[in-house]
Amino acid sequence: MKAGKGFLKSGWMFLFAAGLLVAGLWLLSAKTFAPLPGDAIHAGLNEDMSCLPCHSPDGESPLGEKHPPKEQCLTCHKGETGNS
Repeated sequence: MKAGKGFLKSGWMFLFAAGLLVAGLWLLSAKTFAPLPGDAIHAGLNEDMSCLPCHSPDGESPLGEKHPPKEQCLTCHKGETGNS
């Protein structure tokens, strides 16, 4: 009977570890990003290259150094309502 109890204990440990993994992945995927401003400058932007004149290192509003890939703005930043 000891073998059965060991199996039960390891089964519960596996389920607990799997639950922690799923919860961790869910929390990591729940990132939210700042929406595009609703002003005239950002109205109608539909391609990433439109962002570079202002948000390049020499632009009016440069992005921070830790900002992820700077050529894919519209992948994360959506219209006024943010990401859905």
